[in-house]
Amino acid sequence: MKKNAAEQKLFDSTRAILVGFGFSFHQGGENDAPELFGKHWYAWCGPNGTWDVEVGLTCDSEEESIANAMEEMADWFARRLVDAGEMPLPEVTQ
Repeated sequence: MKKNAAEQKLFDSTRAILVGFGFSFHQGGENDAPELFGKHWYAWCGPNGTWDVEVGLTCDSEEESIANAMEEMADWFARRLVDAGEMPLPEVTQ
């Protein structure tokens, strides 16, 4: 689906922020395993490769891969704040 100008700006900005935090985005091609062809995923490692690499699930679009990366980053930040005692764990209600 084609994005309008505002959607494209948000997409590009979000992607750039994630790349700045060490994310890279990939699309499977001819040199990858057949099940990866045309699929999208992210990889995430710390600055200068200081962490183990986290690899996201494969999905059908770059947008979905970026959304998955945002969830991963938000979860990472939340865990760090909780570990530092700066943010209480939210109560989960069902």
